[in-house]
Amino acid sequence: MTYKSKRAIILSCSIPSHAALTLADNLLESNFFAIATALENYRVRLVSLSDHPTQLPGRWRIARFLVWQDFCEISALLSLVCDRIAELRRIDKDKDQEHSRNSDNTKTVERDTERYILLRITLTSQITVLVKAIYAWLYHLREDFKAHADVRALVPNDLWSHLDRYCTFRNALITHKKGLRVIAAGGTRFGPDSTKMEMFMVPIASVPQDMIHEVMNLFDQAKPYLEPQDAAEENFYERLGILYRRLTRLPSELRGPARVCLSKYGTISDTPEEISSFMRELVMAVAPRLIAPNDGA
Repeated sequence: MTYKSKRAIILSCSIPSHAALTLADNLLESNFFAIATALENYRVRLVSLSDHPTQLPGRWRIARFLVWQDFCEISALLSLVCDRIAELRRIDKDKDQEHSRNSDNTKTVERDTERYILLRITLTSQITVLVKAIYAWLYHLREDFKAHADVRALVPNDLWSHLDRYCTFRNALITHKKGLRVIAAGGTRFGPDSTKMEMFMVPIASVPQDMIHEVMNLFDQAKPYLEPQDAAEENFYERLGILYRRLTRLPSELRGPARVCLSKYGTISDTPEEISSFMRELVMAVAPRLIAPNDGA
């Protein structure tokens, strides 16, 4: 069964989450299926709580529906990422099979290799744009949570910290880039099965010595708050990634300088898999409480 046919099953009917998980090939798909199923299961109950059609809705209900809309739109973006990554994995598999069949035909191998490279570049570009869009929608989500104190209170503090961290990436490296002192566009990195894609928003030219000194000094200050394997990292670019990914671990006196540093020099993004795991946890924590009646203005 292909990814698209599995997704059609999820979106065409409300099935239990455990059934969705059995259809997934990887954690990214598993997270998407769980999110889509939960949103569909709660959708009918949410609509049933809407205001009388002749009355203006209260601020609580407006904020609630905006958050719900953000959830659904982020889920849609994740589904597109799953589509593109599934296609990427398919062409990787096809390339290996074609190479085995045509190993004696040099021209065919060269033609297939050129086509494969072009397809891979195109798919990688599409995934990159989609991940950037997800960061933008995570910002919309945070702002809609903040629109009403009762809706904001639905989000556990640890999840709010992670959402805030995603917005740091969006603000500094996607939407507002005026603080950058370097050309931060170093490409992408994929894990073995292509589901763990990271954007390298780091300098692509020679790195100024003052930049190296600033990042290394900040990293040394952050070491006591990092896991041993992170603290032992020596690579300059990986250190930029660690400062971003572990931002919530840092005390406030280091968190501010770290944000400024990342906004100047860039960092390495989260993977779609990591973002989907966060969204799955957030939806499961918030959606049941989001559909509860509230008579406040």
